[in-house]
Amino acid sequence: MEIRQLEYFVEIARQRGFSRAAAHLYIAQSALSRQINLLEQELGVALLLRTGRGVQLTEAGEVFLARAESIIRQCRQVGQEVAPANAPGGELSIGMPPSLSATLAAPLLIGLRERFPLIFVDAWIETSILLREFVIRGKLDIAVLGLAESESVLNTQALVTEDLFLVGPSAARLDADNVVSIAEAAARPLILTSRPNSIRVLVESALKQHGVPKIVMEVNSVPLLLELVEAQIGHTILPHSAIQASLQKQLLTASRLADLSLDWVIATSRERPLSAGAIRAQELMRQIVDEAIATGRWQYARRPDDAQH
Repeated sequence: MEIRQLEYFVEIARQRGFSRAAAHLYIAQSALSRQINLLEQELGVALLLRTGRGVQLTEAGEVFLARAESIIRQCRQVGQEVAPANAPGGELSIGMPPSLSATLAAPLLIGLRERFPLIFVDAWIETSILLREFVIRGKLDIAVLGLAESESVLNTQALVTEDLFLVGPSAARLDADNVVSIAEAAARPLILTSRPNSIRVLVESALKQHGVPKIVMEVNSVPLLLELVEAQIGHTILPHSAIQASLQKQLLTASRLADLSLDWVIATSRERPLSAGAIRAQELMRQIVDEAIATGRWQYARRPDDAQH
């Protein structure tokens, strides 16, 4: 079994077909097919089901994909672990939820490029639930997750705590300086992020303490969710970082919810050591958060060790 074969298999799984994978890898489709056949013969099990529309992973293929991705990443990280700490290089995969794209993800990627140009960054914007799974599988080195409940599988380090807001259209005339109760939010028609989602889990748990919430729609896209609120379809509940740009443009209004906040944490694997690049990325994240809070750029957020609300 060769690393090259693992890389071929992973690309086929990603592209869901031999022809697309061959084009992406710049090799002949026949050569690609031959290497996968050799791999399956060596393992003694079928990894892929060939169909007229492409390929599907077998049950064994699903298991092998997670292992192959982890092995490939570990091989690529060997050089990073022995690289000088002040000049890390190699590949670094980072994941964040959509609500942190502008507040944290963009400044982090810009900072990494400026300070550590030898690092190749692979950035993913997904839900916390999916990012957590990616870290477990070895697809991501670091992820920032919204922590709705205690974590027992991954290493987590507290990063920032952010207040949650009831968000409505301009006509609702909500005021960010005012605080509304969870009961008041539960009485509004709500559009929430789709399950599974850490914010959804946290919010729904709080709302159910005040009866059955009026959830009229669920959406897995924060930008689309905000458009629906602008169109007066309903209200939603989100952290301030997700709505800051819309509030500045006066497209929405929002009021802080009483006693409801979300903890963002840095999650890493307990099984794999961190590369020098991953360590530097964590340090830079904390610097960005501290600066954003100190300058007021990240409003209604605080470091977890700051008890002041």
